[in-house]
Amino acid sequence: MSKNQQYAERYAAEAMEQMKRYGIPASVTLAQGILESRNGQSELSQLGNNHFGVKASKSWLKNGGDYLVYTDDKPNEKFCKYATVGDSYEHHSKILKNSSRYSQCFKLSPDDYKGWTKGIERGGYATNGGYAASLQKIIEINGLQKYDQQVMQEMRADGKKFGVEQNARTSATVSSSVSTSNNDEKKQTASQTSNDKYSFPVKRDEFLFVTSPFGMRQDPMDKSKQQMHKGIDIRAKHDDVLATENGGKVVAVNHNANTGGGKSVTVEYARSDGSKVQTTYMHLDSIAVKVFDDLYDTIEGKPNTKGECFHLNMLSTTCHIYFGKMMNATPNGRLAGRAISDGTSPSHGADTHGPSAVVKSLGKLDQVKSGGTLLNQRFLPSLLKRDEDIAKLASLIRSYFALGGHHIQFNIVDTATLHAAQKHPEEYRDLLVRVAGYSDYFNDMNADLQYDVIARTAQETF
Repeated sequence: MSKNQQYAERYAAEAMEQMKRYGIPASVTLAQGILESRNGQSELSQLGNNHFGVKASKSWLKNGGDYLVYTDDKPNEKFCKYATVGDSYEHHSKILKNSSRYSQCFKLSPDDYKGWTKGIERGGYATNGGYAASLQKIIEINGLQKYDQQVMQEMRADGKKFGVEQNARTSATVSSSVSTSNNDEKKQTASQTSNDKYSFPVKRDEFLFVTSPFGMRQDPMDKSKQQMHKGIDIRAKHDDVLATENGGKVVAVNHNANTGGGKSVTVEYARSDGSKVQTTYMHLDSIAVKVFDDLYDTIEGKPNTKGECFHLNMLSTTCHIYFGKMMNATPNGRLAGRAISDGTSPSHGADTHGPSAVVKSLGKLDQVKSGGTLLNQRFLPSLLKRDEDIAKLASLIRSYFALGGHHIQFNIVDTATLHAAQKHPEEYRDLLVRVAGYSDYFNDMNADLQYDVIARTAQETF
């Protein structure tokens, strides 16, 4: 992965948030950050979290804004210094929004990155020529347009509009940034809220193990650097996450584990003064209950064309392969045309914490609502060599049913054997595999089904 791509992945969430708030393409913001901060390695970005070369204006200094001295066009010029990179991104968006030089840009579509780069160049953002071409090259070489499309799809799906009123800045801390009715931002602590009912985010009888508190810490991506950690990390073992307050509203759900915060849910709480505060729960194992319940409510009991009613089944058999062929790429990293997950089984490669975590996650679903479920798991033969290993498998099955699970099936075969059976089918005529509630000879299956079985995670531990 190139340095440009590493930068984009690290700050994509910030750029996408700015796109929602101001309508500026996330791809353009990231490309400017890459170019202006040299992938976050410039002196301004290292010492002042300034990723866009923003100079300290008179009003910035008058209002007590922090700054650092740096020689750019002139010796010893003053540049804005920010507490966080997110603050740099927010200030950059405000500068573009509030300057008449860039007003024409805001008449463009939020995903028109070419129009935006040309407008920013015409507005005189950079003194050197070819600024728009440089930004477009960065965007296209690194595929940054995908972040624009992700935001556009999310906004359409959620029925939301672009703008700061509808899209508050997010925070995962108790002392959080909140959006007020006049678009200013302030700090608000838990003691200032009107809601007097709180809980820890996970259930603990004695203590909560904090692995990384709020404040400055060593950057986990680059241990030679320090970063401002705006959240609180706690140790958990696939526990259910609890809301930290009553009366919250889920305003954002990210199912893509390959983002800075991993899978996450953002909950918004209203305050008595009309402001709103948001809490984001990040690095989650799975987000299934709300999606399942919403899907059930949307489908269950609705009339169909035959005069009967639809009923939800989480049992795709082999339809998931056909459905995948009809679908574009999805935010969880699945490529266009590839099979979607089968039944209640995790998407290929998503079950990274072993089968115990899988059954605990699926135990959160009310499977009674479904007319049928299907859970596939694949184990390496080495996992079941001893009698105690067989006993662990039995415990896993019993635990899943005790949690409300309805169906689970296994293939005990390694990937090398499956590949060998594809290359030399005559040597593996008796190789049977579980498909979807039934077994079949591996070499009687079509290539799509074979690939689907091979792509299932080969579990090495319980």
